[in-house]
Amino acid sequence: MVYTRSQKSEFITAARNLVSLKAPLASTKAAPAPSSAPSPQRFWQTWSTWYHAFLSEVTDESPSLPIASRRSEATSRWTAFCAKELRCSESEVRAWLRTADQKALVAAYA
Repeated sequence: MVYTRSQKSEFITAARNLVSLKAPLASTKAAPAPSSAPSPQRFWQTWSTWYHAFLSEVTDESPSLPIASRRSEATSRWTAFCAKELRCSESEVRAWLRTADQKALVAAYA
């Protein structure tokens, strides 16, 4: 197809307009914030609010599993949930679990 000079000019103008529309969008996109671990209080709040629900779910699904296996599976599910909920990595959640008072963790869902 052969374009006339005015058609080429219109295409160039349209292309420039599209590029100019895209440029502000690209510059207004926020850069991803660096990951900062949530406070221990946020982890505790999520643990005390949600862990029992995951333990109940695992118990309903597999009541014959030993309690240690059910707790392990519930902790794994809670870890994945907590990472998404608090927008942090699962390794940060596991690090908090390792440093948290284990007796308090058990008491929170007992």
